[in-house]
Amino acid sequence: MTSPKHRKSKSDGTKLHWKRASPPHSIRLASVNVGSMSGRANEVVEVLERRGVVICCAQETRWKGYGAQWIVGKNKRYRIYWKGDESEKAKGGVGVLVAEEWESSVIDVRRVSGRLIVLKMKVGERVINVLSAYAPQAGLSRESKERFWGDTISVISDLSGTDTVVLAGDLNGHVGACADGYDDVHGGFGYGRRNLEGEYILESCVALNMVVCNSKFKKRLSHLITYSSGGTSSQIDYFLVSRKDWKFVRDVKVIPGEECISQHKLLVCDMSIRRDPVRKKVYMPKRKELVRNRVARPEGVSSHWDFLEGGLLAAADKVCGKTKGPPRNKISWWWNDAVDLAIREKRRLYKEHKKGGPREPYLAAKRKAKKEVYLAKKVIQDLVIDQVSDAENPNGIFNLARRIKEDGRDIVGERCVRKDDGTIAYVDKEIRDAWKVHYDRLLNVEFEWDREQLSTENPVLGPPPMIATDVVSSAINKMKDGKAAGCSGIVAEMIKAAGDDVALSMPSS
Repeated sequence: MTSPKHRKSKSDGTKLHWKRASPPHSIRLASVNVGSMSGRANEVVEVLERRGVVICCAQETRWKGYGAQWIVGKNKRYRIYWKGDESEKAKGGVGVLVAEEWESSVIDVRRVSGRLIVLKMKVGERVINVLSAYAPQAGLSRESKERFWGDTISVISDLSGTDTVVLAGDLNGHVGACADGYDDVHGGFGYGRRNLEGEYILESCVALNMVVCNSKFKKRLSHLITYSSGGTSSQIDYFLVSRKDWKFVRDVKVIPGEECISQHKLLVCDMSIRRDPVRKKVYMPKRKELVRNRVARPEGVSSHWDFLEGGLLAAADKVCGKTKGPPRNKISWWWNDAVDLAIREKRRLYKEHKKGGPREPYLAAKRKAKKEVYLAKKVIQDLVIDQVSDAENPNGIFNLARRIKEDGRDIVGERCVRKDDGTIAYVDKEIRDAWKVHYDRLLNVEFEWDREQLSTENPVLGPPPMIATDVVSSAINKMKDGKAAGCSGIVAEMIKAAGDDVALSMPSS
């Protein structure tokens, strides 16, 4: 019986290995009002990494404009997609941080405003829309609040009904501890007393057929309170999920005690989502070795091509080798032991201060940590400047500019396909069906042509004429370089580099 890990093998010796389809596993999403990303972005990423968060909705980033960039943490990077507030002071702003290993899953980014951003991701055969929202505060006008919720309802209503929708953010409202008439959307395990802004949240959930995930799990107070300042505590950060996808939510809770985000608390949501099995190619050199060591020339066109193909691939592999793909983590890692130790000490003293300890040691540790981060970053920045200024490397500045441009791209994963009806195909089956329809129409439509203009030729008796060597050489010389290889893996450069032996052997077959 064939092992389930070895499904099939190609004729060129390539064996396709399939990993077993893993059961649905838990991924962790998060939401937090960071207060400002300036000066604390790296520590925020370190918190997300340590807490196992792969997608985080951030509010009040206070960055102007919009864009995408990498933020370096202790051991990994996160990519942030942000949209700033249009005001001159840039008090608001929203963003979504995605772990490096999930970056290729992003298929679309829609920046609605400085209070709402939509990130569309493909996870397995499922499309997930992650919305980071920052609702107007209690002191702002009623018109601004109605405009925000109107835009939010409009954006979610335009999404496909089959997609998973997750809205997370600082919604600046109190939904209350009990359902009180909103049993369909409120689970009865909230915190505080409901206010007008909380009514907006619940009414929007009713209109969009969503549920407030925070209220569905019974937690102690420290895992419910999302904001603490000046002796007051409240629950104003929420996870809202479409009702049909509520079954995927495993837990929602607050993680208190993170020093770099002291007022708002980190709110996490664990969901069970199945990802695609990973397909990888494993090249089997044993078969190529057997082909290379054949003595007798094979008979027949197919056998001869197999023989020639194996020789060309083996020669190219031996002479040129194989690439290992793009290098990982092109940027220099500045998070060293001194930075790690200073931040750990600052975090420890912060917890002691919250338990009633003195404040001065914490403030001193905070200043020291900021200095260590500055010094570590300066070393790397000086190194980059030296590399760019090096006279022996005149292309250094262009390579740096190209890297910055690539880092600023929104979509780096697979592209989607527009179907004939104008909608976008995201999942693999829809993409394959869209291409099938396109090529069926392209290849099966007969163009107009005049049969009367065809010349009449006399039949030729006997075997077909032999293909001369000079005809083969001429055809090889006309082949264009730099073209992608097909299923065989053979490109024009391989055939040309083989010399006259290929041209001499082809006519005889």
